[in-house]
Amino acid sequence: MQRFQQTIKRCAAVLVLIAICCSLYVGFDRIQNEQSYKNVNLSVVESDVRALANGNGKTTAQVLEDLKANGVSQILFKETTISSLVLAGNARLVKGADVQTQTYSDQLPEDLPISAGNYYLVVTNDDWRDQVLREVPAKIAGATAYDDGDLGVVTIPTSIEATDSAQNTAAQTFKGIGVGFDTEWMETVADAGFDIVAQVSSWHNPSDASLEMLAEDIKSVPNLAMVMFNDKYLPGYPDKIDTFKTLISDEDGNLVAPLGQIEFNAQDGFNELANEADKDVVRLHTISNQEMSNYEGENQEEMDAGIVEAVDRLDLAARERNMRALLIRFFNIDMPGNYYDTNMSYLNSISTTLTDHGFNVGGDVQEMQSLNVPTAVRLLVGVGICAGFLLMMMEIGLPRLGLIGALLALVAWIGLYFLKPTFAMQMMALASVVEFPILSCLHFLPPKENLTLPKAIGRLLLMCLVSFIGAVLMVGVLSDKAFMLKLSSFIGIKIAHVIPLVVVPFMIYIVRTSKPLALCKQLINKALDYKWAILFVIAAAALMIYVSRTGNDGASMSGAEAGMRQFLNDTLGVRPRSKEFLIGYPATMLYLMYAAKRPGLWLLTLPVIIGQISLVNTYAHIHTPLLISLHRSFNGLVLGIVIGVIAVIVVKLCIRIFRWANDKIAAQEATEP
Repeated sequence: MQRFQQTIKRCAAVLVLIAICCSLYVGFDRIQNEQSYKNVNLSVVESDVRALANGNGKTTAQVLEDLKANGVSQILFKETTISSLVLAGNARLVKGADVQTQTYSDQLPEDLPISAGNYYLVVTNDDWRDQVLREVPAKIAGATAYDDGDLGVVTIPTSIEATDSAQNTAAQTFKGIGVGFDTEWMETVADAGFDIVAQVSSWHNPSDASLEMLAEDIKSVPNLAMVMFNDKYLPGYPDKIDTFKTLISDEDGNLVAPLGQIEFNAQDGFNELANEADKDVVRLHTISNQEMSNYEGENQEEMDAGIVEAVDRLDLAARERNMRALLIRFFNIDMPGNYYDTNMSYLNSISTTLTDHGFNVGGDVQEMQSLNVPTAVRLLVGVGICAGFLLMMMEIGLPRLGLIGALLALVAWIGLYFLKPTFAMQMMALASVVEFPILSCLHFLPPKENLTLPKAIGRLLLMCLVSFIGAVLMVGVLSDKAFMLKLSSFIGIKIAHVIPLVVVPFMIYIVRTSKPLALCKQLINKALDYKWAILFVIAAAALMIYVSRTGNDGASMSGAEAGMRQFLNDTLGVRPRSKEFLIGYPATMLYLMYAAKRPGLWLLTLPVIIGQISLVNTYAHIHTPLLISLHRSFNGLVLGIVIGVIAVIVVKLCIRIFRWANDKIAAQEATEP
C-alpha cells in the first residue's frame, strides 16, 4: 500500500510538472502579447475644449492646437441629450398647460394638439430641427413630431394626472435620451487632426428602427476611434444586443470602432456586446471632475503636489491595469479661465511620463491580440491542478479520497471546458490558488525544531516556491483576452482567502495531535468560557476586516496608507502587497524560529498563511501585466525578508532584556534577608 501511494504521488508530481511547463509556455506568450500592446491615447471632453477657449480668450482652433502639442489625440463627444439641448438654449421643454403662453406660441404648428398630459419639446435652433424631430419620436413611444410651423415641436406624453410631481418625474425619464451629435463642431475637430470618441446614450425598449438610427449616427462620425456608452445599460439591453452589434458592424462583420470600457463603471450588456464583437475593447480610465477637486488643494503648492498624484494615478492605470485610453479632466474646469498653462503642463507631464515608461502616446487605437493557446495545453494545465488536489489530500492524510476527488475533478474539468469554458477555467483557477498554499503550509509547518535565521529564510523560500506553483498554473489556465480585458474575472477570491486559514491550523494543531477528539472536546468546553467567547468575537472581527480588504472592492484607504503605497511605488517601481512584506513573510520567519515546539503560538500560523495566500492571489488580477505581478512578488519577498530579519533582531533583543531583567530580580530576591 505504501509503495502504491508513493507511485501515485510521483505520477501526480509529474503531471504537475507537465502543467507547469504548459503554463510557462502560456505565460511567455502572454508577456510577448502585453509587451507589444503599448499604444495609449489621451482624450479630453469636447465641452472642456470650448470652456477653455471661452475662459481664456482663445479660439477653439488655438486650444485644439495646444492640446495636440501636449499629447492629446482624441476628443470625446457625448451624444447630445434632450436635457443638454435645452440647457444650451437650442430647445425649450414646456408643460402642456404653459405652451400657449410662451412668446413664440404664434410660431408653433397650427395643428399642434394641446394637452395638459404632454410635454412639448420646441426646437428653437434650426440646425437641430430635423435631427430632433427624427430621433425623439423614434426613441419615445407615443411621441409625435410636428414640422409645419416656424418652429418644430415634438409632443411627449406623460402622466394623465397632470400634477407637478407626476410630470417632473416623467420628465426625468426622458431628458437623458440622445438626439445625435453636434455634427458641425465634430467635423471641425476631425479636420483639426483629432480622432473622435463617440459616447452614446440609451433608452428604454428600443425598436429595431431606433437602434438602426443610432447606428447610422455612429457610422457618420468622422475619424471615429472608439464607441462608448453613457448609461448603466447599453442600447438594446437586454434582448437586442446582438441586433445592435450587427448594426454597428461593417460589411465584414467587424465593429466600425472598438468599444470603450470605462473602469469601475460596470454597464449592463457591455460584456455581452464585447464578447459578440470578438473582444474588440479598449479599457479607459478617467479621474472624474469631482475627484479632480481632491487634487486641486488650497494653494499652488498643494496643486503642484496634486498634479504629481494625478499623473501617478494615470500612469499606474496604464502600467498595471492595461488602460490604453486615458480621459483627462482638467484642474478647476468650473472656472476655465484659471490655470490654463497649468493644465497644459499637466497634459505634457502625463504624456512624458507614459513615454518614459515605454508607451507610445497617440496614434491609432491598438487592439489587444488574442492568445493562441492550444486546447491541449490548456487542458493539461487543468490536469496538473487536479493532480495538485491529490497531492494536497495526501498531505492531509486522505489519499483515497484525494484520488477519487482528483479523478472526478478531471472528468468535470474536461466536460465543462467544452460546454462552458469560461466557467471551467474560473473554477480550476480557484482550485489552484486554494490547493497549493495549503499544500505548502502543511508540508513545511511546523518544523521539527526551531530553525536558525538562515534556515528560516531558506524554508520561507521553499514555502513560497510551492505556493507559487498555484500562481503559475492559474496563469496557465486563465490567461485569455477576456480575462486580460476584465470582460471575465477570477471568481471566489473571498473563498480563496478563507479556506486555507481554516484548513491549515485545523490540520496542524488538531488533526495531527495524538488525541484530536479529546482536544476538540476541550476546545468546545473552553468556548463556553466568557474569555474565550470574547477572543472568538475579536478573531471574527479580524477575519471580517481581512476578508473586506481582499479584491478590488475592499475597504477604503486612509491617507497614511495611500501615502505609503505611493512611496513604495516611487521607490521600488511596483508596490509590493502589504499582506506579504508587512505580515506574511516576517511572521513566517518568527514562526519558524520560535513556534516549532510551542503549540500555544498557533495563532502565528494565520499571518504565515496570509502571506502565502497573498502571493498566489496576486496573479488572480489577470488584467495586470504578468511582468508587473512578477516584479511585485519579487519586491514583496525581498522587502519581507528584510523586515523579517529586523523583526527577529528585535525579538532576540527583547528576549535578552527580559532574561536580564528576570535574572536581576531573582538576584535581588536572593540577597534579601
